[in-house]
Amino acid sequence: MLLQMIIDVPTVGGRLMLVDMAGFENIEQAGQTGMEAKMQTAKINKGNSALKRVLESIANGDSHVPFQDSKLTMLLQDSFEDDKSKVLMILCASPDPKKLHKTISTLEYGRKSKCIVHGPHTPLKEKDLPLPPAVRPRRAANAYSGDTRSTTSSCHSSSPLPAPRRHSLSLHHHLSLYFPLSGDEPARQRRSRHSTFQSWFLSELVIALVSPSRSLQECSSMVIQLSEEKTQAEAEIEMLKKNMSSEMTNKENLGKQCAKVAEEAVSGWEKAESEAVTLKNHLESITLLKLTAEDRASHLDGALKECMRQIDQVKTLVEQVSGLEDEVKDLNEKLAAAQSEMTNKENLGWEKAAKQFDKMKHEFEAKLANLDQQLLRSVAENSALSRSLPERSSMEIQLSEEKAQAEAEIEMLKKNMSIRSAEVANKQHLEGVKKIAKLEVERRRLRGLVWKKLLGPTAWAQMKLDLTT
Repeated sequence: MLLQMIIDVPTVGGRLMLVDMAGFENIEQAGQTGMEAKMQTAKINKGNSALKRVLESIANGDSHVPFQDSKLTMLLQDSFEDDKSKVLMILCASPDPKKLHKTISTLEYGRKSKCIVHGPHTPLKEKDLPLPPAVRPRRAANAYSGDTRSTTSSCHSSSPLPAPRRHSLSLHHHLSLYFPLSGDEPARQRRSRHSTFQSWFLSELVIALVSPSRSLQECSSMVIQLSEEKTQAEAEIEMLKKNMSSEMTNKENLGKQCAKVAEEAVSGWEKAESEAVTLKNHLESITLLKLTAEDRASHLDGALKECMRQIDQVKTLVEQVSGLEDEVKDLNEKLAAAQSEMTNKENLGWEKAAKQFDKMKHEFEAKLANLDQQLLRSVAENSALSRSLPERSSMEIQLSEEKAQAEAEIEMLKKNMSIRSAEVANKQHLEGVKKIAKLEVERRRLRGLVWKKLLGPTAWAQMKLDLTT
């Protein structure tokens, strides 16, 4: 029971939570690709945003704090809600002027976390309970060793009273314990208590003398450290002011450049609109020219078709002339046969032969008249074609220059073909005319012979005179 009471000493516990947080990730700056990197970056940014909302809610004193938004805030919920806890945040900023907005947001983040302040808390070192008489001498004997071991920790403990005042109170307490007012106590026990008290008193005196000097040294070191931190903070503030001023000048220059670029963009837009209007008008004129060219091409196509039709007609006329030549040949053969018959039958049936010859003569003259009319008609058509061909060829050449070189070559080939066919037709026509003239001379000669034999020389001379007149 005694051992259990000695060991049953109150202890003070605590908990330290260290959170290593990542900054806001940017995939483009980090150069990461892939779905896994995107998911990890989204989780990191979600946790940072949730912690920022929690700090803002606690700093503003809101009734509802969104701890349930992420796992990080759920783990830190006890530390934020406990009045005995203390929050310390270490921030990491960059002196690069290009990252000034990130530095400002980081400092704002720390300022909000600094607004979280809990009330002071004094942990109990001992329970304020009366000790039993049997335990008092053993607790007094262990006081020196326990106090010497806890000297360093007691200097840093959070107590509302200074160290000398605390030792004086504990001295009063121990005097009342070891020297009661009753005088019934034996002398040996009093001497033992006296020696125990002396040892305890000396230890307390040493602690009371040493602790102020240590606290003064610590305070001086803290003052030096705080002064160094102050100078460093002032230097950082100056640097930030310089960076801020340079950033403001850069921002003003950037604003001027943006205004200049905007003016240039507006002027370029107006110029582009005017050019677009001119191009639109030019396009409309080109479309009109195209339509007119298409109309001219359609008219020329019709004219070309008409020329081809007339060429076909000329070809048919040439074929007809060739047919007439065949008929003339047949007539020559018939005339030769008639001459042979007339020579064989000079003395028999002259009247009948003369009638047949006159009939054949009339038929031949009618055919000659038809041939003359057709020849005149073909000559007129050929002359009209020869007059219209140069104009049409010039129009076709102009159109071919607008369209393509190939069409010009085709038109030239057609023109050459028409000229050659006309030449062939003229040549065949001249040959037919020559043959007809020869047949006419032969016919007249035959008729003269017939009349000489039938009528005699005097009648023949009279008939020739009548014919000439």
